[in-house]
Amino acid sequence: MELSDSFVWALEGHDISGIKVLCEESVRDDASQYFMTDFSNGWKEALLKVEQEYGNYEPADVPVGIRKKDYGFFISVDALDIRHSGGYYNAEYSFRALDKALKNMKEAYPQVEYEGYIGCILSDPKSGEAYQWEVSSGREVKVYDFVGEVLGSIFAEELYVPEEPLDAEDVNFAVTGKLKFFENREEISEYIEDLGGNITGSISRKTNYLINNDLNAATSKNAKAKELGIPVISETEFITMFGDPGEFDLEQSEFWEAFAEELECNEDFDGSIQVLYAYSDWIKKADLDRAVRAILHIAREYDEEVQEELVELVKQLESGE
Repeated sequence: MELSDSFVWALEGHDISGIKVLCEESVRDDASQYFMTDFSNGWKEALLKVEQEYGNYEPADVPVGIRKKDYGFFISVDALDIRHSGGYYNAEYSFRALDKALKNMKEAYPQVEYEGYIGCILSDPKSGEAYQWEVSSGREVKVYDFVGEVLGSIFAEELYVPEEPLDAEDVNFAVTGKLKFFENREEISEYIEDLGGNITGSISRKTNYLINNDLNAATSKNAKAKELGIPVISETEFITMFGDPGEFDLEQSEFWEAFAEELECNEDFDGSIQVLYAYSDWIKKADLDRAVRAILHIAREYDEEVQEELVELVKQLESGE
Protein backbone atom coordinates (compact mmCIF):
# COMPACT_ATOMS: atom_id res chain seq x y z
CA MET A 1 0.00 0.00 0.00
CA GLU A 2 1.44 3.38 -0.97
CA LEU A 3 1.14 5.84 1.86
CA SER A 4 0.60 9.53 1.37
CA ASP A 5 3.67 11.63 2.16
CA SER A 6 1.82 13.13 5.11
CA PHE A 7 1.30 9.78 6.82
CA VAL A 8 4.84 8.64 6.11
CA TRP A 9 6.35 11.75 7.64
CA ALA A 10 4.01 11.67 10.62
CA LEU A 11 4.60 7.97 11.25
CA GLU A 12 8.38 8.31 11.37
CA GLY A 13 9.46 7.10 14.77
CA HIS A 14 6.43 4.82 15.21
CA ASP A 15 7.12 1.10 14.95
CA ILE A 16 4.86 -0.64 12.47
CA SER A 17 5.93 -4.10 13.49
CA GLY A 18 4.23 -7.20 14.77
CA ILE A 19 3.26 -10.82 14.23
CA LYS A 20 -0.27 -12.07 13.72
CA VAL A 21 -0.55 -15.61 15.16
CA LEU A 22 -3.50 -17.67 13.93
CA CYS A 23 -4.59 -20.45 16.28
CA GLU A 24 -7.57 -21.91 18.10
CA GLU A 25 -8.55 -20.43 21.45
CA SER A 26 -7.80 -23.78 23.10
CA VAL A 27 -4.04 -23.39 22.48
CA ARG A 28 -3.79 -19.59 22.50
CA ASP A 29 -2.66 -19.14 26.11
CA ASP A 30 -0.17 -22.02 26.03
CA ALA A 31 1.31 -21.04 22.65
CA SER A 32 1.66 -17.37 23.58
CA GLN A 33 3.27 -18.20 26.91
CA TYR A 34 5.64 -20.63 25.19
CA PHE A 35 6.69 -17.92 22.74
CA MET A 36 7.18 -15.28 25.45
CA THR A 37 9.34 -17.57 27.58
CA ASP A 38 11.44 -18.66 24.61
CA PHE A 39 11.95 -15.15 23.27
CA SER A 40 12.69 -13.69 26.72
CA ASN A 41 15.51 -16.19 27.11
CA GLY A 42 16.72 -15.42 23.60
CA TRP A 43 16.62 -11.68 24.30
CA LYS A 44 18.85 -12.12 27.37
CA GLU A 45 21.29 -14.14 25.26
CA ALA A 46 21.24 -11.42 22.58
CA LEU A 47 22.15 -8.78 25.18
CA LEU A 48 25.06 -10.92 26.41
CA LYS A 49 26.33 -11.47 22.85
CA VAL A 50 26.28 -7.73 22.20
CA GLU A 51 28.18 -7.20 25.44
CA GLN A 52 30.77 -9.82 24.49
CA GLU A 53 31.24 -8.33 21.03
CA TYR A 54 31.09 -4.61 21.79
CA GLY A 55 32.03 -4.41 25.47
CA ASN A 56 28.69 -3.20 26.82
CA TYR A 57 25.00 -2.75 26.11
CA GLU A 58 22.23 -0.49 27.30
CA PRO A 59 19.73 -2.47 29.41
CA ALA A 60 16.30 -2.73 27.80
CA ASP A 61 13.04 -4.49 28.60
CA VAL A 62 11.84 -7.39 26.48
CA PRO A 63 10.54 -5.59 23.35
CA VAL A 64 7.50 -7.78 22.64
CA GLY A 65 4.01 -8.05 24.06
CA ILE A 66 0.96 -10.29 23.61
CA ARG A 67 -2.59 -9.16 22.84
CA LYS A 68 -5.44 -11.67 22.54
CA LYS A 69 -7.39 -11.50 19.27
CA ASP A 70 -10.32 -13.35 17.76
CA TYR A 71 -7.91 -15.01 15.29
CA GLY A 72 -5.49 -16.08 18.05
CA PHE A 73 -3.07 -13.48 19.36
CA PHE A 74 -0.98 -10.55 18.19
CA ILE A 75 2.71 -10.18 19.06
CA SER A 76 3.50 -6.47 19.21
CA VAL A 77 7.17 -5.82 18.44
CA ASP A 78 8.93 -2.67 19.60
CA ALA A 79 12.49 -1.68 18.65
CA LEU A 80 14.69 -4.77 18.46
CA ASP A 81 17.90 -2.75 18.15
CA ILE A 82 20.26 -3.13 21.11
CA ARG A 83 22.23 0.02 21.90
CA HIS A 84 25.91 -0.41 22.75
CA SER A 85 29.11 1.63 23.12
CA GLY A 86 29.42 4.76 21.05
CA GLY A 87 25.68 5.11 20.58
CA TYR A 88 25.53 2.40 17.91
CA TYR A 89 22.92 -0.30 17.54
CA ASN A 90 22.90 -3.99 16.78
CA ALA A 91 19.77 -5.93 15.79
CA GLU A 92 21.27 -9.12 14.39
CA TYR A 93 21.10 -11.20 17.56
CA SER A 94 17.63 -10.01 18.59
CA PHE A 95 16.22 -10.75 15.12
CA ARG A 96 17.68 -14.24 15.36
CA ALA A 97 16.09 -14.68 18.80
CA LEU A 98 12.70 -13.65 17.46
CA ASP A 99 12.94 -15.92 14.43
CA LYS A 100 14.03 -18.84 16.61
CA ALA A 101 11.22 -18.31 19.14
CA LEU A 102 8.62 -18.24 16.35
CA LYS A 103 9.96 -21.43 14.78
CA ASN A 104 10.18 -23.18 18.14
CA MET A 105 6.57 -22.19 18.87
CA LYS A 106 5.51 -23.59 15.50
CA GLU A 107 7.36 -26.84 16.21
CA ALA A 108 5.75 -27.17 19.65
CA TYR A 109 2.29 -26.25 18.31
CA PRO A 110 2.12 -27.40 14.65
CA GLN A 111 -1.44 -26.08 14.26
CA VAL A 112 -0.22 -22.49 14.76
CA GLU A 113 0.39 -20.25 11.74
CA TYR A 114 1.92 -16.79 11.83
CA GLU A 115 2.59 -13.86 9.55
CA GLY A 116 3.72 -10.30 9.91
CA TYR A 117 6.54 -7.80 9.70
CA ILE A 118 9.49 -6.96 11.90
CA GLY A 119 12.28 -4.45 11.86
CA CYS A 120 12.55 -1.03 10.29
CA ILE A 121 9.33 0.77 9.53
CA LEU A 122 9.74 3.39 6.89
CA SER A 123 11.97 4.01 3.92
CA ASP A 124 12.79 7.46 2.58
CA PRO A 125 9.60 9.38 3.37
CA LYS A 126 9.66 10.92 -0.11
CA SER A 127 8.98 7.49 -1.58
CA GLY A 128 5.65 7.40 0.21
CA GLU A 129 6.00 3.73 1.09
CA ALA A 130 6.45 1.63 4.20
CA TYR A 131 9.02 -1.16 4.12
CA GLN A 132 9.45 -4.00 6.56
CA TRP A 133 10.88 -7.49 6.70
CA GLU A 134 8.24 -10.15 6.27
CA VAL A 135 8.10 -13.19 8.53
CA SER A 136 5.82 -16.14 7.92
CA SER A 137 5.30 -19.74 8.96
CA GLY A 138 5.25 -20.65 5.27
CA ARG A 139 1.55 -21.00 4.70
CA GLU A 140 0.19 -19.32 1.58
CA VAL A 141 -1.69 -16.45 3.22
CA LYS A 142 -2.19 -12.79 2.54
CA VAL A 143 0.25 -10.89 4.72
CA TYR A 144 -1.49 -8.92 7.44
CA ASP A 145 -1.03 -5.18 7.09
CA PHE A 146 0.10 -3.65 10.37
CA VAL A 147 0.09 -0.09 9.14
CA GLY A 148 -3.64 -0.02 9.77
CA GLU A 149 -3.27 -1.35 13.30
CA VAL A 150 -0.66 1.26 14.14
CA LEU A 151 -2.74 4.05 12.60
CA GLY A 152 -5.68 2.84 14.63
CA SER A 153 -3.73 2.86 17.90
CA ILE A 154 -2.38 6.34 17.21
CA PHE A 155 -5.78 7.79 16.35
CA ALA A 156 -7.30 6.17 19.42
CA GLU A 157 -4.88 8.05 21.67
CA GLU A 158 -3.95 11.25 19.86
CA LEU A 159 -5.91 14.36 18.94
CA TYR A 160 -5.41 17.11 16.43
CA VAL A 161 -5.22 20.56 18.00
CA PRO A 162 -5.53 23.41 15.46
CA GLU A 163 -3.08 26.29 15.86
CA GLU A 164 -6.12 28.54 16.00
CA PRO A 165 -9.49 27.29 17.30
CA LEU A 166 -12.30 26.82 14.81
CA ASP A 167 -14.99 29.47 14.76
CA ALA A 168 -17.96 28.32 16.84
CA GLU A 169 -20.14 31.27 15.81
CA ASP A 170 -23.68 29.98 15.05
CA VAL A 171 -22.52 26.33 15.33
CA ASN A 172 -25.17 24.14 16.95
CA PHE A 173 -24.06 21.70 19.65
CA ALA A 174 -25.93 19.04 21.61
CA VAL A 175 -24.45 17.45 24.74
CA THR A 176 -25.11 14.08 26.35
CA GLY A 177 -23.42 11.70 28.80
CA LYS A 178 -21.00 12.29 31.68
CA LEU A 179 -18.60 15.23 31.51
CA LYS A 180 -14.90 15.25 32.36
CA PHE A 181 -13.69 18.84 32.11
CA PHE A 182 -16.90 20.69 32.99
CA GLU A 183 -18.74 20.43 36.29
CA ASN A 184 -22.16 20.01 34.72
CA ARG A 185 -24.31 20.57 31.63
CA GLU A 186 -24.94 24.20 32.58
CA GLU A 187 -21.21 24.98 32.69
CA ILE A 188 -20.44 23.52 29.26
CA SER A 189 -23.53 25.27 27.85
CA GLU A 190 -22.24 28.62 29.09
CA TYR A 191 -18.81 27.85 27.60
CA ILE A 192 -20.37 27.07 24.21
CA GLU A 193 -22.46 30.26 24.28
CA ASP A 194 -19.37 32.34 25.22
CA LEU A 195 -17.71 30.95 22.06
CA GLY A 196 -20.68 32.14 20.02
CA GLY A 197 -22.19 28.70 19.58
CA ASN A 198 -25.68 27.45 20.33
CA ILE A 199 -26.72 24.60 22.63
CA THR A 200 -29.74 22.43 21.79
CA GLY A 201 -31.53 19.85 23.89
CA SER A 202 -32.26 17.41 21.07
CA ILE A 203 -30.74 16.15 17.83
CA SER A 204 -32.03 17.50 14.53
CA ARG A 205 -30.70 18.21 11.04
CA LYS A 206 -29.69 21.64 12.30
CA THR A 207 -27.31 20.09 14.86
CA ASN A 208 -23.68 20.37 13.79
CA TYR A 209 -22.00 18.31 16.55
CA LEU A 210 -23.05 15.98 19.34
CA ILE A 211 -20.63 16.09 22.30
CA ASN A 212 -20.45 12.70 24.03
CA ASN A 213 -17.42 11.18 25.75
CA ASP A 214 -18.72 7.69 24.94
CA LEU A 215 -18.55 7.78 21.15
CA ASN A 216 -19.95 4.27 20.80
CA ALA A 217 -22.69 4.45 23.43
CA ALA A 218 -25.95 2.78 22.42
CA THR A 219 -28.03 5.86 23.24
CA SER A 220 -30.88 7.44 21.34
CA LYS A 221 -28.89 10.64 20.75
CA ASN A 222 -25.89 8.75 19.35
CA ALA A 223 -28.18 6.70 17.13
CA LYS A 224 -30.00 9.81 15.89
CA ALA A 225 -26.72 11.61 15.19
CA LYS A 226 -25.45 8.62 13.23
CA GLU A 227 -28.70 8.43 11.29
CA LEU A 228 -28.43 12.09 10.31
CA GLY A 229 -24.69 11.99 9.63
CA ILE A 230 -23.88 14.35 12.51
CA PRO A 231 -20.33 14.01 13.94
CA VAL A 232 -20.15 12.68 17.50
CA ILE A 233 -17.12 14.21 19.21
CA SER A 234 -15.70 13.77 22.68
CA GLU A 235 -15.46 16.58 25.19
CA THR A 236 -11.69 16.65 24.59
CA GLU A 237 -12.22 16.97 20.84
CA PHE A 238 -14.65 19.80 21.37
CA ILE A 239 -12.10 21.69 23.46
CA THR A 240 -9.23 21.07 21.04
CA MET A 241 -11.32 22.11 18.03
CA PHE A 242 -13.21 25.14 19.33
CA GLY A 243 -11.84 26.10 22.74
CA ASP A 244 -8.51 26.80 24.40
CA PRO A 245 -6.61 23.52 25.07
CA GLY A 246 -4.15 25.37 27.32
CA GLU A 247 -6.99 26.33 29.64
CA PHE A 248 -7.74 22.63 30.18
CA ASP A 249 -4.11 21.43 30.16
CA LEU A 250 -4.42 19.73 26.78
CA GLU A 251 -1.40 19.50 24.50
CA GLN A 252 -1.06 18.89 20.79
CA SER A 253 0.33 15.46 19.99
CA GLU A 254 3.65 15.08 18.17
CA PHE A 255 1.97 12.90 15.55
CA TRP A 256 -0.70 15.41 14.60
CA GLU A 257 1.74 18.29 14.79
CA ALA A 258 4.01 16.58 12.24
CA PHE A 259 1.04 15.46 10.17
CA ALA A 260 -0.54 18.92 10.00
CA GLU A 261 2.75 20.57 9.08
CA GLU A 262 3.47 18.13 6.26
CA LEU A 263 -0.13 18.09 5.05
CA GLU A 264 -0.20 21.87 4.77
CA CYS A 265 3.08 21.77 2.82
CA ASN A 266 2.15 19.16 0.20
CA GLU A 267 -1.65 19.69 0.18
CA ASP A 268 -2.21 15.94 -0.18
CA PHE A 269 -5.55 16.03 1.63
CA ASP A 270 -7.40 13.59 -0.60
CA GLY A 271 -4.47 11.14 -0.63
CA SER A 272 -4.38 11.05 3.17
CA ILE A 273 -8.12 10.43 3.40
CA GLN A 274 -7.89 7.63 0.84
CA VAL A 275 -5.08 6.01 2.87
CA LEU A 276 -7.30 6.06 5.94
CA TYR A 277 -10.12 4.29 4.14
CA ALA A 278 -7.71 1.81 2.58
CA TYR A 279 -6.84 0.75 6.13
CA SER A 280 -10.37 1.06 7.50
CA ASP A 281 -10.56 -2.68 8.24
CA TRP A 282 -7.98 -2.17 11.00
CA ILE A 283 -9.20 1.15 12.39
CA LYS A 284 -12.22 1.50 14.67
CA LYS A 285 -14.96 3.50 13.00
CA ALA A 286 -14.97 6.13 15.76
CA ASP A 287 -11.21 6.62 15.39
CA LEU A 288 -11.47 6.67 11.59
CA ASP A 289 -14.14 9.35 11.80
CA ARG A 290 -12.05 11.39 14.19
CA ALA A 291 -8.98 11.21 11.95
CA VAL A 292 -11.02 12.21 8.90
CA ARG A 293 -12.50 15.13 10.82
CA ALA A 294 -8.99 16.26 11.75
CA ILE A 295 -7.97 16.28 8.08
CA LEU A 296 -11.10 18.22 7.19
CA HIS A 297 -10.29 20.77 9.90
CA ILE A 298 -6.75 21.19 8.57
CA ALA A 299 -8.11 21.54 5.04
CA ARG A 300 -10.63 24.12 6.21
CA GLU A 301 -7.83 26.28 7.61
CA TYR A 302 -6.10 25.98 4.24
CA ASP A 303 -9.09 26.53 1.92
CA GLU A 304 -12.79 26.10 2.64
CA GLU A 305 -13.51 25.11 -0.99
CA VAL A 306 -10.98 22.29 -0.70
CA GLN A 307 -12.73 21.12 2.45
CA GLU A 308 -16.06 21.01 0.61
CA GLU A 309 -14.51 18.82 -2.11
CA LEU A 310 -13.10 16.50 0.55
CA VAL A 311 -16.51 16.15 2.18
CA GLU A 312 -17.81 14.83 -1.14
CA LEU A 313 -14.86 12.41 -1.32
CA VAL A 314 -15.65 11.11 2.17
CA LYS A 315 -19.29 10.57 1.19
CA GLN A 316 -18.16 8.50 -1.81
CA LEU A 317 -15.76 6.43 0.29
CA GLU A 318 -18.39 5.88 2.97
CA SER A 319 -20.85 4.63 0.37
CA GLY A 320 -18.24 2.32 -1.16
CA GLU A 321 -18.36 3.99 -4.58
